[in-house]
Amino acid sequence: MIVEELIVWLNNPEPTRFPYDSVLAEYHRMGKHFVSDSLLKMLALSRKVLLDPSDSGGDTTLLREFLRCALDKWDGCYEYTTYLALRLLPTPTMDDTPGLVTLALKRRDWLVLQLVADEINFELAFSSGHCELLPEMRPSPSLTTKRCRLAVQIVKPALQRLGLVDESTPADPYLAACKLCVTVLPILSTQDRRMLQLSMLPVYTIHDEYLFIRVLQAFEVTFALLAIMLCAAIRALSEKDCKTAISHISLAESALHEAAPLFSLLATMQPEAFRTFRKFTEGASAIQSRNYKIVEALCSKPDAERLNSAAYFRFQRSATGFLSVTERSTMRSDQHAALNGSPQMSSIC
Repeated sequence: MIVEELIVWLNNPEPTRFPYDSVLAEYHRMGKHFVSDSLLKMLALSRKVLLDPSDSGGDTTLLREFLRCALDKWDGCYEYTTYLALRLLPTPTMDDTPGLVTLALKRRDWLVLQLVADEINFELAFSSGHCELLPEMRPSPSLTTKRCRLAVQIVKPALQRLGLVDESTPADPYLAACKLCVTVLPILSTQDRRMLQLSMLPVYTIHDEYLFIRVLQAFEVTFALLAIMLCAAIRALSEKDCKTAISHISLAESALHEAAPLFSLLATMQPEAFRTFRKFTEGASAIQSRNYKIVEALCSKPDAERLNSAAYFRFQRSATGFLSVTERSTMRSDQHAALNGSPQMSSIC
């Protein structure tokens, strides 16, 4: 059926007409690792009609990025970025308008809120018997309740900053999670809903992989925000504006603390479930996280052993204009050396 739909689409390959729903249904039914060659061949053929570099419209770019993620195993370029579909997420980046840390925080808050609400909505749908997606190794009711409690805890600061919280949050974790979904999901835009849909490409059909993907995506968004804040702090220090630098560092510290419960949520994964789907994620590892390595480099210059490790493999200057990790480390070290070696340091701060 889906192959026939793609054949029809290729006769008039408008990106807005691409059968996303049918393609995703098959990926979710089988898991990315087990999608049929016939479908993969048709998707690869579909991608060929998008090769015109002059066509950079939003719908074309969206489809191109989706196919990049959907075909990563077929192409032999499967990695952390494509597994999490990170380029489909509207993550705040250092390409954004310099100095607008507040805007970056709002973007991070809204995106994390969407990711967590979507994850917990998946849990609630299963627990109420209204979900057939990823049917294997379902969690127990007590585990679902724990996930509800942690999800509400994770997003509470973001809800407050975005003005989406009131004083009537239910004490019961299940009811609180329901209220979270009712608060967030109805106000999602069409683009938000499509983003959430396309960024869920599990490799297998294990229930807990949904949680795994969403939590890692939320971490990536937070690391991106930390990188922006730390760069803003460095910029302020270079301008001898310690008050602003301290403010940015404090915001980064708060964001990091707020993200800590994500570890607890991740820890609710059933060990056997993780071991099962992890067999099919070989090649994608969190050590490939670009945003984490940027934060790491901004905080402390990595030693030679770290720079030559697998974690830094292929971590070079990207098309988006990020400096390489070595360049950013050198920049940070030079600035710190200049400040620490200056007899006027006390007068600066």
